[in-house]
Amino acid sequence: MGEQLIVPRNANPWHGFRLKKKGAKSTTVKKRGYTDAELVALFGERPAYHALADLMLLGLYTGARLDELCNIRRQDVREAQEGYLLRIEKSKTEAGVRTIAVCHSLPASVIQRRLDMQRDAAGSLFEELKPGGYDGKLSWAVSKAFGRWRTKRGLIGETDFHSFRRTVITLLENRRVTPSHLASFVGHEGGNLAHDVYSDGPWDATVLAVAKGIHYSEVVEMALSVFASVESNRPE
Repeated sequence: MGEQLIVPRNANPWHGFRLKKKGAKSTTVKKRGYTDAELVALFGERPAYHALADLMLLGLYTGARLDELCNIRRQDVREAQEGYLLRIEKSKTEAGVRTIAVCHSLPASVIQRRLDMQRDAAGSLFEELKPGGYDGKLSWAVSKAFGRWRTKRGLIGETDFHSFRRTVITLLENRRVTPSHLASFVGHEGGNLAHDVYSDGPWDATVLAVAKGIHYSEVVEMALSVFASVESNRPE
């Protein structure tokens, strides 16, 4: 390495590094989903940062990744008899490109309000978000804002925005949604040839049926209802 002038001659490129002992436990905090008490605390007040409150509601009722939600355009939304169908076109994986649904009245009201605000079909539902970070993601600033909000509400580092996704997956699994339908809804590979290779994806009715299973305990739903009503009661 020194001969190639990658580091100064006679310098030790490994100075400052420590070898990890075999069997040593990782110091990385393991992330998890939210408890009911944590959801009540998190949604106990509405954050002032633009778009964050709406994204929190959509995250909790869809399990979609934050960047997926931030990139939804008006043209990606279709109205259905029982709610809305959202086409996720930009995702971190090929399996993430999919259609999800919103059936619950609280996130559906978020979609409806933002459709009314955005008349440009190609425009983002979250037009107030601006690209940021080294990769220009729309989710960059709002992700940091969520971290600050989570800390302000007294929650610990085991949870983040992605914990909404963990919460939804756990909920649907315990509501006995089939593994293939669950994988399709959240944008994972199903782990079998029929799902990952041969299936063209679930029908709209299947996606809507999965979304109907996303609802929470009475105490959480009550907190979420108050949280959502703050926006609807604001003067125009």
